[in-house]
Amino acid sequence: MVPAVCAGELLAFGRGNGWGAEKLRILEELLSNLLVLETARRPVLEAYAEVAERLRTAPIGQNDLWVAAAARAAGAVLLTTDTDFDRLHPDFIQREYIDQRAILAGQK
Repeated sequence: MVPAVCAGELLAFGRGNGWGAEKLRILEELLSNLLVLETARRPVLEAYAEVAERLRTAPIGQNDLWVAAAARAAGAVLLTTDTDFDRLHPDFIQREYIDQRAILAGQK
């Protein structure tokens, strides 16, 4: 599952970085195999309000608010390389942190 805002960010990233037609086709194929969670659903909107209120004194990025809200509304585990979600874990959302540096170091 991927929140709609993440799907949009992925498409914008690919296009903005000059990905060729084949690489964009592969991204589109990947997205077609995922459940894209629409953020306009009432449970996501309610969760957005909860997350925004919880983080009122230490806000995170707008899209990250939507991502956290989608994860909360769906009861999903949020996979992230972003430590901003740590403030919501474990009592508000469940998240699994993926350390990119460790993955990249293992590839060398």
